[in-house]
Amino acid sequence: YRGSDTQIVISNKVTNILYEAFYNKSSITDVAIPQSVKNIGYGTSLTGSAFYGCSSLKSITIPNSVTSIGDSAFFDCKGLTSITIPNSVTSIDYGVFFGCSGLTSVTIPNGVTSIGDQAFYVCRGLTSVTIPDSVTSIGYNAFLCCSGLTSITIPDSVTSIGRGAFCNCSGLTSITIPNSVTSIGHSAFYIAGASADNNKIIYDGTLENFKSIANWSENEPTSCFDSGSEPIPYRKIGTIKVITNDNPTGVTFDVRNWSCLSIDTEITCYDEKRKRWYKKKLRDLTYK
Repeated sequence: YRGSDTQIVISNKVTNILYEAFYNKSSITDVAIPQSVKNIGYGTSLTGSAFYGCSSLKSITIPNSVTSIGDSAFFDCKGLTSITIPNSVTSIDYGVFFGCSGLTSVTIPNGVTSIGDQAFYVCRGLTSVTIPDSVTSIGYNAFLCCSGLTSITIPDSVTSIGRGAFCNCSGLTSITIPNSVTSIGHSAFYIAGASADNNKIIYDGTLENFKSIANWSENEPTSCFDSGSEPIPYRKIGTIKVITNDNPTGVTFDVRNWSCLSIDTEITCYDEKRKRWYKKKLRDLTYK
């Protein structure tokens, strides 16, 4: 789209809103999506980014004809305050609402089975999220730095919570984890600078089970090596209290930095020229 209209009415002959269809169109405030649309942001081998950077877009209703929303579809839509996601959508993909700082509440529909990596990354205005019991996985950094969140319920259907999923959600002083969860990534619930009493995990199981699924230990190494050369120290960067069925008063753990990455670790990068996200191993990166 190359126009400058503020209100967009999409023809009912359109079935797919393709990659970068309204990329960086900051003038757009409203979009009417017809029932004929099946997919948002798909249609090429690249990521979605259909409404990427539409910073003035205030609200949008996705019709129940839509079954898929592409990666980064509403990336950096800072003005977006509300969105309706229909039950027909089955997944919230990578970075779909990344940087939507004006978004205040989201109800994830019953059809969704996974919340993708960085799906709500830095949505600081988000105060409430409803996660249905159809969801089985929450991706890495899914709600990272959502500082407005004060409470969230993780349903019994969830089995995995990714690395940094709720990291630095400073308003979220406690969170309850069901015993259906079998895997928790590093720093999933860490809040920088928070005391243990303001950074609590309530786990429906035993302490030993929790330490197993979270790969936690009281005896973390004091240093490690990046590529076999100089040691990198583990630093204490905070504390967290874990309350379990067999330890109702809670056990306090030191949280240490996890900057010690293998050269085979994959990180997420952004290609400015091609306007897309991709993953690359540390060993393959070129530093300037």
